[in-house]
Amino acid sequence: MDFALSPAAEKFRARFVEWLDAELPEEWRNYSMHGSTFDEVVEVRRAWGRLLHAGGWAGPSWPVAHGGLGLGTEELTAYCEELVRCGAPEPMNSNAIGILAPTIMKYGTVEQKERFLPPMLAHDELWCQGFSEPAAGSDLAGLATTATHDPGDGVYRINGQKLWTSRGQYADWCYVLARTGQGSKRHEGISMMLMPMHQPGVDVRPLRNITGSSEFNELFLTDATAQDCDVIGPVGDGWQVANFALSNERGPRLIERALTFKQEQTKGLEDLMGTWDDGPSAGVDAVPDSMVAAHIDARVVDAMAHRILALTAEGASVGVLASMSKLIWSEGYQRFLSALVEAFGADGASDVAPFAVWQDRLLRSRAGTIYGGTSEVQRNIIAKSLGLPASGPR
Repeated sequence: MDFALSPAAEKFRARFVEWLDAELPEEWRNYSMHGSTFDEVVEVRRAWGRLLHAGGWAGPSWPVAHGGLGLGTEELTAYCEELVRCGAPEPMNSNAIGILAPTIMKYGTVEQKERFLPPMLAHDELWCQGFSEPAAGSDLAGLATTATHDPGDGVYRINGQKLWTSRGQYADWCYVLARTGQGSKRHEGISMMLMPMHQPGVDVRPLRNITGSSEFNELFLTDATAQDCDVIGPVGDGWQVANFALSNERGPRLIERALTFKQEQTKGLEDLMGTWDDGPSAGVDAVPDSMVAAHIDARVVDAMAHRILALTAEGASVGVLASMSKLIWSEGYQRFLSALVEAFGADGASDVAPFAVWQDRLLRSRAGTIYGGTSEVQRNIIAKSLGLPASGPR
């Protein structure tokens, strides 16, 4: 469905479109990672982040006081719609800007806000996340990495291993979850701290993924240090801080994913029909049922994303809606790409150009039901909200 916006939001849209038309390089429109090395992808994404910042268009949901645009629901919708429409690349620091930055704004000190937010938004310092571990993926309460306080040096010494550290080999900083104390429950005694990556004791080992690129990494920490002043929130209260951070990944950031899903669903069907001998005139009967289901999924995610935006703008809690939307988006997007690639192959079109791009997107989408909390974790959260029993560790 389409959502009508106010005249003020449309006026904002017109200004943003004018800037995009003038500043977004043609080769970055409808950007695809397919066919590029990950080093090249990182270069483009960092350059685009810097260009947005230079134009005053970075940090759309950040408060103006922190250098952002302070956009309301409708303006933010228009902003996201236009970025998706032109297929602009994702800024390199998008995860930090969307996940870590709101956490620093809520729990950080004045000094932390002044030190870390400006270079993050400008893409002068790149960030990665150190949450998951080999034995503690979505079950973060099982993490084993420790951070021992050294009062003489005013630092925490961090030891352990992190896994799936996206873009860690390019990062200057990492926001890490580590155990700083003991508690009667697994989620007690955890702290979040900001750790510089360029120091002895930080060993980044890239992992080759199913597409052949090395976006993910293992991160081995041996007496790596984080300053006392770089703990976010109270020491030992990292579980609450981390949950707030992850709510930003599962909630407000869904809008661009939802819009991309809807646009790709339309584009994918056009590409598929373009391979048929009799073209689009083959009629609706030729469209696979799975593609029809994908159309429904895309519209449901779109509606939920707009609802989340509205709640966020009102300062209301998104609650379990964040888990519901993440679950529907990640599984629906995978079903759509699987159906599309299968339809291409069934029609003997696997040798045409669009097929390779869609196949690459399908392979990359496999991580969608893992990062930000697996589908199983999302179902547990939903079950608990309904008073139903959840499976796995409590």
